[in-house]
Order: sequence, then C-alpha cells, then structure tokens
Amino acid sequence: MKTGLRTEIVVSICILLGAALLFAGFLLLKLTEQELLAQKRDQARSVLIILAKLIETAKANPSQFYAAFDQLDEIVSWRLLNNQLLLVAEANQDGSPAFDSLPAVLPSAGRILEDLSYSSEWLPGTRTTPSFIDLSTSIGSDDNTNYLLQVRFSLEDLARRIHRAQKMILIYVCVYGGILLAFGVVLLNRQVVLPIQRLHAATADVAAGKLAQVNIVRAPAEITDLAASFNHMIVALEESRGETDRHIQSLQEANLALKQVRDDLIRSEKMATVGHLAAGMAHEVGNPLGALIGYLGILESEAHDQSTSELLKRCLAEAGRIDALVRELLDYARPGKMPSETFCAVDSLREAVEMLTHQGQFDKVRIRDCCHGGRAPVCSNRRRLQQVWVNLLLNARDAMLHGGEIQLTTTHQPGEIALTIADQGSGISEEAAKHIFEPFFTTKSHGRGFGLGLAICQQIITELGGSIVMSTQPGHGAAFTVSLPTLSQPDAEIPK
Repeated sequence: MKTGLRTEIVVSICILLGAALLFAGFLLLKLTEQELLAQKRDQARSVLIILAKLIETAKANPSQFYAAFDQLDEIVSWRLLNNQLLLVAEANQDGSPAFDSLPAVLPSAGRILEDLSYSSEWLPGTRTTPSFIDLSTSIGSDDNTNYLLQVRFSLEDLARRIHRAQKMILIYVCVYGGILLAFGVVLLNRQVVLPIQRLHAATADVAAGKLAQVNIVRAPAEITDLAASFNHMIVALEESRGETDRHIQSLQEANLALKQVRDDLIRSEKMATVGHLAAGMAHEVGNPLGALIGYLGILESEAHDQSTSELLKRCLAEAGRIDALVRELLDYARPGKMPSETFCAVDSLREAVEMLTHQGQFDKVRIRDCCHGGRAPVCSNRRRLQQVWVNLLLNARDAMLHGGEIQLTTTHQPGEIALTIADQGSGISEEAAKHIFEPFFTTKSHGRGFGLGLAICQQIITELGGSIVMSTQPGHGAAFTVSLPTLSQPDAEIPK
C-alpha cells in the first residue's frame, strides 16, 4: 500500500519530534533528579550530625532524643547500637523495611557511612521498590563507650516529585508536539503538498494535450525551481507544437497542391485525349455528318407520307445529337485563350436567364433573382462566361422534373464576386459529388446528357481565374457557386 508524501513527512516529523522532546525532557529531568538527590543527601548528613550531638548530650534523658526523632518527618526509622553492635534503642514507622546491613566495625568519629536505595525509573508508574537512604555514624560517651547510630531518611517525596514531573513532561510533549504537528501540517500543505499537487495536475493537463503553465510563488526554492523548469518545458512544447503544426499545415498544403497537380494532369490527359478524339471526329465525322443532316432535311421536305416524314424527323434529331456531342467535345478541347472584355458578371447572368426564358426553357420553373449590391466588373470572355451560365441554369432546370424554383444570389467580397445558382431538386449523393466535374460523368438519365457540361464550365472558370464549387444536401437540392475576380473600375465605365 502506497503512502502519500504528506503522510511520510508527517510520520517522520512525529517520530523525530517526539523522540527529541522526550529525550530533552527526560535528560533535563534526570539532571534535576541528580541535583535534588545530592541536596537530600547533604541535608540528611547534616541532620544525622545534629542528632548525634543531641544523643551525646541527652543520654541521661532518652525521651529528649526520642522526641527529636519523632519531630522529623523524613526519618522513617532509626536504631542505636553499642560497640558490641547490640541493639540499645530503636524506632520505625509502620510499613518501613527493617535495617538489613551492619558495618563490620564501628566507623571512626566523624565518619558517616551511607547506604542508598533509590529507584529512578524512566516511565511513570513502573516504580515498585521504596526509596530511602541509610546513614550510620559513631557516637562517643564519657565512659569511653562508643555507640552506632543508624538513621533511615525517606526519599519517597523526591521520587513522587520526579514521577509527577515525568507525567508533566509526557503531557507537555503530547500537547506541544500536537501543536507543532498541526502547524507543521498546515505549513507542509501550503509550502510543499499543494504546490506538488498543482504540478501533478499540470502534468496531467499536459498529458491530456493542454499546455498551460503553472504559477507557484509561495513554495521552497527547490519546488519553485521545479515549477520554473516545468514552465520552460511548456514553452518548449508550445514552440515544438507550433512548429509541428506549421509542418503539418505545409504538408497539407503540399498534399493539396500535389492533389491539384494530379487532378490537373489527369484533366490535361483527358483533354488531350478528347482533343485528339475531337480533332479526328471533326475531320472524319463532321463533314459526313453535315452532309447527312442536309440530305435528311431535303428528304423531309419532299416526303409526302406522314410515317416517312416522322421517321426522317427522328433521324434528324439523332443526327443533331451527334452534332451536339461533336461541338461539346470541340468546346472542351479548344486550346488557347479567348479575347477578353470588361463587363458586369451579374448582367451576364441575367442575359442568360432572359435568353433561355424567351426560348421557353423555364416554362415549368420559376426564376427568383436575389442578386443585390452594385455592379461587379470582370475582365473575361463574355460568350464563354455566358456558356457557363446557360449550362448551370439548364442543369438546375433538369434537376426539377416536376417544377420548382431556381434562386440566383450574389456575395460581394473585396476583389471578388460569388454568384450562386441553387435549385430545389433531389440533390446529389455524396459519392456522385466527388466526380461531378469529371468529363463524361453525369447523373442524368441516358440520352439527356454526355457528362461534359460541368467539365466545360470548370475549365472555362479556371481559365478566367475563378473557381466553381458545388454544395448539396440529398433531398434539398444543389447549389453551384462561381467566384470571379473583380476589377476596381467604376461602374460608369462598365459597358452594358
């Protein structure tokens, strides 16, 4: 089981702090105990000397030194022995242990023998033996008879005071240690744990892709240095990401350029193929086809039978389809640029609408002209641009077999105008939209188109320096937007 940094530090601080406080407290207590014990010993020696003098002067009246012993509370027992070490007199309190030692010979005058029994326990409540000090000295007499005086002084009061001090030290260690621990936890949280948690959260954000610097001010120098290194890493990562994004963008642009070049090459190959085919057809098919149409026209005018006349009309229609295909192929493969002139693109679109309306091409559909804004001067080939409008308008009409509305709109941008022709047909599928501008691709039914109209429109618009795009939503129609570069010429100079 893993433990956190806070737990590790708090436990370590508790152990070290408790050990230090206990050691310091008990060491001080031990020194104090030794000092008090030395004082007790000196005091007991002084009392013993006084008692010995009192006994020497009060032999005739033993009740006096009995009373003297009774008045001293620290004396728990005493006895007087003669030079034969035979008991002469004694007194002891209830529960006091008996004297258990005797000197081999009487000590010399003025000399004091000491026997200390003192238990110094480090833990409170563990003391089991009584504490006392036995002092022995010799007492002379007038008849040259020496006596041995043994007095036992109690050290229980000192022992109790020491043990009370031990308890106070433990309480002090616990209270003071708790206070220090609380302050330590607060400071640890603010100075170490919280900054580390913020660094951890910041690293998690980096792992999730969010490059955000961390702001750590109130923290130890090591953590602030670590935060500064982390921020430097974030800056380096941001620069690296920016450089990577730029490389990716350049690669994407290169891919788009390569794709455009590939499409252009494919289109050029198709154009070359169609050009060769158109040139051959114009030579091999065009002249015989023209003669064939002429002969069929003569036969139709001279036919008197209704069925024969109907048959000839059908033959002329099919021959006309062949002639239209040859012309579209020639238009698609025609090289070079056409003469340009300055005119209004919106006027050109409206002219195409008016021409087709007079021809009856929009009998089943409505034209809604939403073009607005000023005139848009373009420098282009008027006839070829009008060919684009005718193709797009007829395609919009063919997309609505049961009628509908064709909407014309314009969008003006600095240096550019976008003209949109939108229908209300069934739209174009996503798969078909990928090939909509390819030659010979068509969504119309068999016999209604050759798939060259939109390819010709794209070629013309590209030659004019513009672009054409298609947007569609299945079931909601399609819209073709032609964008053309405009001139900064005043409207008054644009010929109508």
